Amino acid sequence: DKVDVEWATNDEFDYAKAVYSDGFGEIQNKPVTHTREVKFFKPHFFCVKDTLTSIDGKPHDYEILFHLDTTSATPIPDYKNAFISNYGRKYEIAIIPLDENEDDIKVGLASGVTEPSYRGWYNGRNESNLHRALTLSRSIKGVKNHRFTTLLIPVVSGGELPKIERKENGTISVSIDEKTY
Repeated sequence: DKVDVEWATNDEFDYAKAVYSDGFGEIQNKPVTHTREVKFFKPHFFCVKDTLTSIDGKPHDYEILFHLDTTSATPIPDYKNAFISNYGRKYEIAIIPLDENEDDIKVGLASGVTEPSYRGWYNGRNESNLHRALTLSRSIKGVKNHRFTTLLIPVVSGGELPKIERKENGTISVSIDEKTY
C-alpha cells in the first residue's frame, strides 16, 4: 500500500504527517483512520496532533499512549491532565495536553501491568532490558472524531516550565527562554 506521508523542514521547525488506515485489533477492523502530525519547534519542543476519524460513521472509544522509561510522573497543576516525568536526571519531559473536550478525557497511569493488557514496561534496545516503566494514557469514549494534541517539552530538572496561553481566537502561544511560538 502507498504510505500517505508529508514532511517539511526549515530553520524554524520540522514537520511530518502520516495517516494509518490499515486496521486495528486482531481482526484488523478498519472503522477509523489515525492521522499523526509532529511539529518540532526548533530547538525547544514538539507538538503532536493525533486525529482519529470515524470512517464507518459510528462513535468510537479512542486512547493515546505515551511510554516513559521511569516509573513515576508528577501532575503539573497549572495544566489539565499534564505530567512531568520523574527520571531524576538533568532533563525531564513535560507532557502537556491541549485536547478538545478536555473535561471528557480520562487519564491513566500504569506501571508493570500485565492484565488485561501489558502497560508500563520498557523493552530497551532489541528487547534486551525489560523493566517496569510508565505508560501515560488519555482516552475518550463514544465520539465519532477526536483530536488529541500534546506538547512534549524537555525541561531542566527543577527548572521553570514554559508559559502556555490559550488565545480567544483559538490559537495557543508557548513561551520558552524569552521566545514565543
